[in-house]
This record gives sequence, structure tokens and C-alpha cells, in this order.
Amino acid sequence: MEYTSEFASRLKYAMKLRSKKSVDICNATGLSSALISQYLTGKFEPKNDKAFIIANYLKVNPAWLLGWIDDINTELDGKGRIIKNGFPTGKRVSDVTGEVIDDDSIFEILANPNIFKVPLYDSISCGTGGFVDDNIVDYVSLPSNLFSPRKEYFAQYAHGDSMKNANINDGDLVIFEKTSSVTNGMIGCFCVDDNIATCKRLSISNGQIILLPENAAYTPIIANVETFKCIGKLAFVINDRREEEDKYDD
Repeated sequence: MEYTSEFASRLKYAMKLRSKKSVDICNATGLSSALISQYLTGKFEPKNDKAFIIANYLKVNPAWLLGWIDDINTELDGKGRIIKNGFPTGKRVSDVTGEVIDDDSIFEILANPNIFKVPLYDSISCGTGGFVDDNIVDYVSLPSNLFSPRKEYFAQYAHGDSMKNANINDGDLVIFEKTSSVTNGMIGCFCVDDNIATCKRLSISNGQIILLPENAAYTPIIANVETFKCIGKLAFVINDRREEEDKYDD
């Protein structure tokens, strides 16, 4: 059985909707035919900058194309403005959650996205309450369109395979929104006792806090209510396998 990725399915749908062929995308964006072919077969998914270029050309919300939201009707014009029923609404999509805002100055132009630098932490010490500037090992540059200007973010590389069933694999870049609480059932970055922070799914039942792995080979973590801390909720993941697409981008 042939596997088709979510991105491939949505790209094909958007191309059919706009009556565009692969050659049209190549000619308009400068992306190679080999690369577009890899996207359509589902072998690779694009890096965010290339996904934005394709989404802008096809006039669809890049968050929808990447599979982060389900409403394709949030179409965008070349300035990132939402189009509905063929007319600009004056509203823009603020972040990957699909939240809509009216302030035109907040959302960057998709065709030329600005860069947002996210602090990358090798480890986060729970004993100190979380974030210490000395623990920042680098900054990750990503299109600002992926972020809400009203929120703070941080990044870590995933280590191990405890969250593989949530599509968070070893080596993936995980982006978190800084927050002290998340909704039950969401994936976040949590501190348990004085250990290093961990990425797990939160489960609260009968007053008990349990951090669930997304891999049956790992045991859930029962947290101490007195020392438990939430320091972030999952914003999005950049899969390490996407780096493999570079060889087709010629």
C-alpha cells in the first residue's frame, strides 16, 4: 500500500482547486521539478520556507497546507490577507493555530517573510524554574509567519523516541510556546521534581498528574503535584527528515 503524506494530499487538492500543474509551480516559484515530485509522492515534506512559497502561489493558508489547521477556506492573498468568497476580509492569520486578528501590522507578507529567532536550549533546568540565558546554545531562524508576535517561544531538539507516535522523533526540532499551563491532553514541556524538562502529553485524572509518552515501550511519569511545573506547550515540530530534500533542490 502506497503511503501519501498529509502535505502531499493537501498539495494535490490545492493544485486541483487552482487548476495548476507541477510545471506551473516550478515556473512561478523557481523550485525544481524533482523537488515538487518528491512532495507530491509524499517522500519528503517541505521545509517551512518552501511550504510558504508554494502556499502563497496557490493562495491557500500555509498553516492549512502544512496540516496544522483544517479550514482551507482561510485563503490568503499576496499580503497575507484572508480571502473569503473572493473578497479580502481585512483580517490576517496570526499563527499556526489559525487564530484570526484584525491588526494588519502584525502579520508579515508571505511572499517575503521576516525571520524570527527562537532561543534553542540544550537542556532546561527545572530546579531554577526553567529558563536561564546561559543555557541558550543557539538561536533558530524561522519565518516570522509561524509565530504570534504576542507570545514567547523556545526550541529544543528531541532526544530519543518516547514521543514517536506523535510524530516527534529523535533529532526533530520542537518549538514550544512559553506558558505555565496547558489543557488536559495536550503535549507540552514539563518539569518533574528537579529533573531536566521533558516533552510528554499531559493527563490529569482524579487529581493525579500523569505525563504520557507516545510510545508503548516507555512508562508514564506520575508527577508530584507539589513540584510539577509546566513551562511550554507544543507549537509545532520540524521533522529532521526534511533536511533530506536538499539534494533535490537544484
